Amino acid sequence: MAYRDFKCEWLTDINLIDGEHWKSIFGDKNIKGINYIKSIQQSNIPNVEFYYLIISEHSNPVAIVPCFYFKLDLIDLLDESSLKGLFYKVRRRFPKFLKIKTFVIGSYAASCEYFIGVKRGYEDCEEIIYSLIKQQLKLKSQKQNAKLILIKEIRETQIGKVKDTLGDDFCFCQSFPNTFVPTFSECRPYPNALKANHQRRYRKKRKEYDMYYTWEIVRDVTPYKDIFEKMYLNVLHKAKNKLEVLNGDFFLNLNQNLPDNTFFILSRDRSGLIRSMALIVEEKDRLIPLYLGMTYGYVDARVLYINMLFKIIELSEQMEKGLVEFGQTSYYPKIMSGAFIEWIYYGFSSFNKLVLMLLRKITRLNLFKIKLLPHVYKNNMVNEIIFKVEKDYDFKVCNKKII
Repeated sequence: MAYRDFKCEWLTDINLIDGEHWKSIFGDKNIKGINYIKSIQQSNIPNVEFYYLIISEHSNPVAIVPCFYFKLDLIDLLDESSLKGLFYKVRRRFPKFLKIKTFVIGSYAASCEYFIGVKRGYEDCEEIIYSLIKQQLKLKSQKQNAKLILIKEIRETQIGKVKDTLGDDFCFCQSFPNTFVPTFSECRPYPNALKANHQRRYRKKRKEYDMYYTWEIVRDVTPYKDIFEKMYLNVLHKAKNKLEVLNGDFFLNLNQNLPDNTFFILSRDRSGLIRSMALIVEEKDRLIPLYLGMTYGYVDARVLYINMLFKIIELSEQMEKGLVEFGQTSYYPKIMSGAFIEWIYYGFSSFNKLVLMLLRKITRLNLFKIKLLPHVYKNNMVNEIIFKVEKDYDFKVCNKKII
């Protein structure tokens, strides 16, 4: 390994990274693309600093690790539980309790994607590259006085590889799972692949929606920036768990950086007022609803929310996509609408050995684990659908149980 001449460099401006180099390492998915990460940095999010580790050989990047540094509120990561209530009681006396300076590997905006990228063709020196990555993360976190190192959003199909490459320097635990609805030909038209009672539920909810609301799709989000920011913050405020807090600039920047691959779905009432909105990222094979905004108080939020799920699924079929990737949280309505789930993992480490020892104990508590709900597909169709999801789309379905 010693003959390889690798150079490590930290950058604070993503504009210094060549887009083709980024693509050669992370691939061509928009959700992992340089424009997605660039949109976050451009948004001037308060109290968040961005860093990019570049490992090169002869000026050719062979690994890229996007990171950010901020103060993490660990309680906000937890779902409702007795422990969460206990932690809040402790915080009343100790306001800084579980607010930790954290160095995070991944995208600040949710993506359900793993962001330690190593270029293909370097498998023979993978050990030294990952050793350099771990060394640099430790040094950088020490310099920032970040007691915690966090790796976001490791998927079920990746966790084995991640554990092998990062070794004992990190400990891992299940986070809140990702959700996705297949929309390939074997499932169409929606909701025919679902059980009869869920088809009836779909027709009932659609009828309730159609009485009072209409849909609109917009490609230019500029006129809707402020209203969507307000609606997004409404939803965020009600969320049981949260890590990132975004602003309207991010939604606008993302739309401008990916003009052909982002759009809004709007729901208006009969008077023309916007009641719900969803920001969608379009990939070659799937739609990814990133963030939802809602008006609460005097409208039926449940009808608006469930019909937004239906609309995105139907739009995915019309656009000949294979999946809708709905992301984390709000599991009951998503699974009842046909979503499968896949576990997502967090990785934790620290340059402080005592903190690392404590992390190993805490991660064994499964603080983020939720109860799995069974899928709602017809028994005579589900095996074929799951097989195709796992084979063609690289997901690992975790709610296969039939009841």
